Amino acid sequence: MIKAVRSNADGTRKLLLLGLSEANVQRLRQDKPILIEGAELGLQVDVLLCHGANERAITEKLESKGMIPKGATAKVEAIPQGTDAIFRGEDFR
Repeated sequence: MIKAVRSNADGTRKLLLLGLSEANVQRLRQDKPILIEGAELGLQVDVLLCHGANERAITEKLESKGMIPKGATAKVEAIPQGTDAIFRGEDFR
């Protein structure tokens, strides 16, 4: 995986660049999320990549793991505490 952070010319915006290899894509398809530790890139947030057939499927996976509240929409703005399983590298299965 390629990971990088770039700033625009005046430094007012940042771009997170992620380049996934075929091995990364296969991992995601096997319901194994990928955690990117933001500190490695100088970011104050970590990034979790996950995969599903569609937004509903992804939402259901995240709900089943307690990462988002039941009945959440596909656009969730805040993830509640208690998501440590993902940070230990556990998969969605």
